[in-house]
Amino acid sequence: SCIQLQSVGPSVSERVSGRGVCSLGRGRRRPRCNQHTMSSVWAIQLEHNPFQPAIELVAAAKEHRDAARTQRGEADDELFLTRTRSKRQRDAELLVDAVDLVRPGDMAVLKPSGCASTSKRERVKIEAEEEEDDAEGEEEAADEAEPPTKSKSGSGASESGASSSSAGRPISKAETKNRTPPSNKMRTLPSAGSALTANTSRGALAGKEQPLREERVVAQTEKLFAKMEAQAERRKKLKEIKEEKDRNHPCKCGRAHRKLPPRPLTTGGPRCDICVPLPDPPLPPSSAILEAPLLKPTEEEFTDPLEYIRSIQREVYEFGICRIQPPPSWQPPTSFHRRASSRNQDEEAESQAAVDDYVPLTEEDNFDSRLQRVSQRRCGEGGVHAPPFLCSFTPKYGKYALGDLRRMDSEFRDEVFPDLKGDGPTTEQVETWFWERLASEAEARILYTSDLEGTAFTSGKYAEHKWCLQKIADNEASLLRFVDYQIPGVNSPMLYFGMLFSMFCWHVEDNHMYSVSYLHEGAPKTWYGVSPKDAHEFDRVFADHAFTQAVENDPMLVFKKSAMLPPTMLLDQGVPVCRATQEPGQFVVTLPQAYHSGFSHGFNAAEAVNFMLPDWLPYARTAETWYKRIGRESCLDLEQILIRAAEADHSPEVLYSLNQVVVEELKHRTRVRKRGTTERPMTDVDKRFALGRGPPCFRCGHVCHLSFVQRGDDRSPKPRTRHLACCEHYRELPDTGEPLYLFTRHSDAYLEELTNKPYNADDFSTTLVPPIKEHRMPLTMERILEQQHSTGNAKRRVV
Repeated sequence: SCIQLQSVGPSVSERVSGRGVCSLGRGRRRPRCNQHTMSSVWAIQLEHNPFQPAIELVAAAKEHRDAARTQRGEADDELFLTRTRSKRQRDAELLVDAVDLVRPGDMAVLKPSGCASTSKRERVKIEAEEEEDDAEGEEEAADEAEPPTKSKSGSGASESGASSSSAGRPISKAETKNRTPPSNKMRTLPSAGSALTANTSRGALAGKEQPLREERVVAQTEKLFAKMEAQAERRKKLKEIKEEKDRNHPCKCGRAHRKLPPRPLTTGGPRCDICVPLPDPPLPPSSAILEAPLLKPTEEEFTDPLEYIRSIQREVYEFGICRIQPPPSWQPPTSFHRRASSRNQDEEAESQAAVDDYVPLTEEDNFDSRLQRVSQRRCGEGGVHAPPFLCSFTPKYGKYALGDLRRMDSEFRDEVFPDLKGDGPTTEQVETWFWERLASEAEARILYTSDLEGTAFTSGKYAEHKWCLQKIADNEASLLRFVDYQIPGVNSPMLYFGMLFSMFCWHVEDNHMYSVSYLHEGAPKTWYGVSPKDAHEFDRVFADHAFTQAVENDPMLVFKKSAMLPPTMLLDQGVPVCRATQEPGQFVVTLPQAYHSGFSHGFNAAEAVNFMLPDWLPYARTAETWYKRIGRESCLDLEQILIRAAEADHSPEVLYSLNQVVVEELKHRTRVRKRGTTERPMTDVDKRFALGRGPPCFRCGHVCHLSFVQRGDDRSPKPRTRHLACCEHYRELPDTGEPLYLFTRHSDAYLEELTNKPYNADDFSTTLVPPIKEHRMPLTMERILEQQHSTGNAKRRVV
């Protein structure tokens, strides 16, 4: 061990006898001895003997050495001793010599003479300082012995100055060679590999102030030694805990101690299904949980996706979700492409993006993956049903390629289901494992690559097929085509690469839109769905029973897609639930305001997008009202969609919904004008801002496309920090001393002209059951939001 560093700190014995190497010479952030980096000599005032704790261990090391010599019968063979002694034993012997020489109160300079940094110049400097100290000591002794005289004083001053000058100037090699160090001041410690010198003259350097730098180094070193000892103690405790856990582990066959799955994946559950068999599944019998319908359209029915979906709405409404099995002729490619703008591009990629906006996604291309974490959870009361749990996310945990995800999923599945021998687990096995074992003993961590802008329908006939997901969003019957700005995952498809237990938590689509998801390849997915008519009951169970405390802390939890409720819990509370297993090559369609969730059975690749039929408009109005009550900003500008669709004579349903919006808008404008508000038309800058999307109200988050109110008339694009409000909450604008201004996008006459277009309610093609008019807010959410409004802490929630 490094004797120089051993001399500092309380636990010398551990570092001398337990390490065997310089424990501070290997770490990047640790101080190092002179043999490694530092060029200064450490001078340490020894208030006590720091080597005392090591004496017993040194003696033990000598006994071990002597025993080894006796055993081999070569006690007198010095060559053998040199060859067999370990570095730790040699340094221990060297330490014994140092203990004999260093006494408490001495100023010791401990330095291996073999250090690379102990250059000849440095040794000369040390010897010069020692000689200077000797000269000063002799002068002081002479002054005390004889009374001072003028001549002697001058002579003494001259000698002292000469000595000082001699110490300060460079010393020649000849002077160094002829100079001999005082024999009573420096003693050399014998060693096989190094020599330790100690200055044992008591108080030789007591008259000099020790440099602050050396004091700081010593203090930092002692602090690091204490930290290292604490870390060692912590590792020891963790090892004891692990050993105790292994002794008490229910697995006796050793399977639970096999190789761990690839990082960062872990199930957080038992690792042996033999000693810890799966319990009887608590999931209800098939008669209690509904199976979502599997629809198989003919070739003729499959020609128009939105027309076919409209024809099955009545049948699917009771379930909320359904599966669609395409005809045998449907064989799309599985070559994935991602949008070029979604990754860092070089010049070549940018030029390719200018042509087709998509670039191929190879097996070696890396992309961001999110890490899903599920904290350890406990079983419910009496084990009636699996406990609900929250899932947290690390959005950009790391970059992985498709090949990496496939390999990691294969190892992960072998960890969870080791006896399947390559065969995939059944739906019942995966479902039981997910609800009963995931995170039952520790935290679970799963990778899920979601929200990757891309598609597999980029070329050939399938790029122009009506069931291409981009074509579904841009379909003539879909109102989503009137949105000019791009919303990834809404009006442009996204890719999703999952693995075993990758989950998408309970949620409804933004603005209660339709959604369609296609599973390209890989393992199946399990879906759960709740009918739109039971959405308010789902909210009640979610906020008042499953996550009461979490909702009190965050009333917007239901919108964050981070909660999983077992279907048994919903059934116990009277909420019907359906289940579907999506196989590769199948579509899953969700209806407006239909809650849904699910998880993957292994590695798979899916693609999803939203769309909007005219019968979605009543659900959109319900979503707008709901968002205003809770202060959540919408991701869509519904007023802009209605105006543009009415201008294009899209459908009678659009005219009917626009008429309701305009009547309410004109009523609010009249109320604002009566308050003496100055009215101004919106500038072209405001109309073009955010591609025509209106600004949000500071109070309720409503997207103010038709009009808004603000203090003052400054609408320069640079500030954009002024508070503005819808015509319903303009009175709550902060009083800045400026007058109120009403900005309108369209005149009253133009709006009335649009709504006066003739339409016949009998021409409505609506087949979807309209939503419940009164969406009741859960009691917990209502109480928390009322408290926030009463205390003035209500804030607008931005999507």
